[in-house]
Amino acid sequence: MKNLKTLLALGLFTFGAVNAAPVVTDSGSLTIEGTIDTVVAITVTPTDATPLDGTYSGLDLNTAATNLTVANVQEESNSESGYTVTVEYDGLMVHTDGVTTFPYSLSYDGSAITTGSDIVTNDATGAVIDTTKTLGVTYTAADATNLSGTYTGTVDVTIDAI
Repeated sequence: MKNLKTLLALGLFTFGAVNAAPVVTDSGSLTIEGTIDTVVAITVTPTDATPLDGTYSGLDLNTAATNLTVANVQEESNSESGYTVTVEYDGLMVHTDGVTTFPYSLSYDGSAITTGSDIVTNDATGAVIDTTKTLGVTYTAADATNLSGTYTGTVDVTIDAI
């Protein structure tokens, strides 16, 4: 009798399993992707009270200056491989006569810059950067051997993604 009950139970179980509704499932997936463009920007802002179109016009060449801050330089980069900043200058301000010169040197964030073209920032961290650094000028005081008048020098600051 016990065997008959077991057989009946197994038969019902098997019959139920065969006739049970199958579980239906389905799935899908989506990969989304986008890009962010590399942006590098440099802004050079003269520090004198009345900057004129990117010109620091307050230099008193009669008085010596050492690392006198003439501009703030804002470096911005989101380059994943980093960026460089290069400062280029010839170290000579030229008189309005186009011939007479007055020597000077520069510093970037307190560090001396060689004349010509000098890399002043080499940041390979690949981080998002927004920082401001100073551009300073150093020169000796003019004397009687210097022609009076206005002297002008050009400083080019360039930022490049690495």
